[in-house]
Amino acid sequence: MSVRQAVRPINRMQPHNTQTGIGRSIPAPVGGWDAQNALADMPPQNAVILDNWIPRPGYVEMRRGFVNHATATVHPVETLIVWRGAASGDDKILACSNVNIFDATDSGDIGPTLYSTAVNARWQYVNFANDAGAFSIAVNGANVPIAYDGTSITDLSITGSSGSITLTPSDLIDVMAHKRRMFFIEQNTKRVWFLDVNAIQGAAQLLDLGPVFQKGGVLQCMA
Repeated sequence: MSVRQAVRPINRMQPHNTQTGIGRSIPAPVGGWDAQNALADMPPQNAVILDNWIPRPGYVEMRRGFVNHATATVHPVETLIVWRGAASGDDKILACSNVNIFDATDSGDIGPTLYSTAVNARWQYVNFANDAGAFSIAVNGANVPIAYDGTSITDLSITGSSGSITLTPSDLIDVMAHKRRMFFIEQNTKRVWFLDVNAIQGAAQLLDLGPVFQKGGVLQCMA
């Protein structure tokens, strides 16, 4: 990139002194948009305005446009669930909108409704495969956990108790797969419930992290 700089007026007594542009290099704004620092203190690799540019390690890339994929939903889509099939090309895309979950794999008008009783459309999900097949397991903290097997969605039966604590399956708000087990967070608590090895439903055991986190709070997510 080059900039122009004002030069001294032409000396009419020396006509060979013509005006020219003076160029200098400005680094690409790989530091991104800077809305925090004052202009005088801003690093040279940061940008005051960064519209439609994406910072990369050594350059900036123009943001591409978009094309419509699946359309004709009445309500906004709040979650996209991607089911991973066993073979290449088998993957499916599910669009969660209001009370419904649609098959949005193919472009054009939205596909068939696979689920129509959601309390909200903000699902957390994970892909998990066992000897029964490949599944997308999803929770939203309001419905019982669900599983998609590439064709249909079914409710999962998950139970659990430990002493005076009894699990309400519709309270499960986050899900993670780790070491061949499914782990779930019970919303507004510090409790994690986990299933048997390779299981996607059944009796869950409790991992209560309340005694560990002594400053209070609740669990938000797992990784």
